[in-house]
Amino acid sequence: MSNEEIKLRLKCVKSSMGITLMLLAMGEYCYSQPPPSDSDTKQSSADDSWISRGEYLGKWWRINPMKYQPLPNPLLYHLEGGYSYSEASGNLNTEVHTGNATLTLRKNLFTSTSKYRISNRNTNVSLLRQSTNTKEQFFGQRFHFALMDNLSIIAGAMWEKSSTKYLEDRWIYYGGLKWNLFDTPKYKVNLIGSYGKTETTFMSKRIREKVYFNFPSVEDYNSSIAFFHQDLSWKINDNVTFSESVGYGLFLEDSEYYFVKTNFKLDFKIAKNFSIFTSYDIDYDYNLFVKSVQDYLDARSAAGLRSGEMETTDTKISVGIKFNF
Repeated sequence: MSNEEIKLRLKCVKSSMGITLMLLAMGEYCYSQPPPSDSDTKQSSADDSWISRGEYLGKWWRINPMKYQPLPNPLLYHLEGGYSYSEASGNLNTEVHTGNATLTLRKNLFTSTSKYRISNRNTNVSLLRQSTNTKEQFFGQRFHFALMDNLSIIAGAMWEKSSTKYLEDRWIYYGGLKWNLFDTPKYKVNLIGSYGKTETTFMSKRIREKVYFNFPSVEDYNSSIAFFHQDLSWKINDNVTFSESVGYGLFLEDSEYYFVKTNFKLDFKIAKNFSIFTSYDIDYDYNLFVKSVQDYLDARSAAGLRSGEMETTDTKISVGIKFNF
C-alpha cells in the first residue's frame, strides 16, 4: 500500500471522528442534560442483597458511578453476549462465525470490565478445491476507578491472536485516563488516553508453510505504545441505537508502525434483554511483520518471481444477535 493510500485512510478516520464530535456538539446544544431521576440516583430499599443486577439503576455500566448519590451498596454485575454470521458464495465460498461476551462488575467507585471475542472464518476456493480456516481471538481486561463524575483512572491489558494478520500473540499493557465528554440520556461519548508496553510475536512459520518457503523469520517486536480510544452511543429512539468506536495505537519505538480499529453498529431492540444488530468493522494494522513481508515480496517481484501482496486493511460486515442480563 502506498503512502498516499495510507494518508487517505487516516484522513477518512480523522474526518469520521471530527464529524461525529461536531454532530454531538450540535445535539448537545439542542438537547440539554436533565438531572438524574430518582430511579437512577436513589438506591432501592428492596435491593439489600450483597450482589445485584442493579436494574433500578438503569444502564449503570455505561454511567460513571459518581453520578449516583448515594453509591449503591451491592456488588453490581452485567453480562452481555452476542453472535454474528456473514457469508459469501461463488468462486470463493466463505462463512464467518463470531461470538463475544462482556462481563462488567462494580463495587462503589471501582469497576472491572472483561471482554472476550472469537471469530472463525472458513473459505473454500471452488476452482482449486482448496479450503482454508483462519481464527481470531481477543481478550481485554480493564479496571476503572472514578475520580470525578466525568473522569476515571484506568489500567488494563489486551491480548490478540489473529491468523488473518499473522499475529501469534500481541499483548498490550496500559494505564491512563477516561473522560466522559458527553453523558446525556441520548448521547454518550467517552475518550481514553493511555500509555503502555506491547509485546508481539508473529506467524513467520505460517508464511513459509503456505507459499514462500525461504521467507526469513521476523523477530519478536517489543515497544512502548500510546493508545487512544473514542466511543459513541446515540439513542435514536427507545428501540434503535447507533454506536461507533475508534481505537488508535502508535508504536513509539518506530512511529511508522500503528493500528486503527473502527466499528460502526446499529442495534434494534426486540425485547427487554434481546436485540439484533448489523455492524461494519475496519481493521488497519501496519507493523514490522507487514513491512518485512512486503519488502520480501517486492524483492521477488524485482527478480521476476511470482509474488502476491500483503494487505494492511481488513473489513467485515456482519448481522447478529445480542442478549444481556
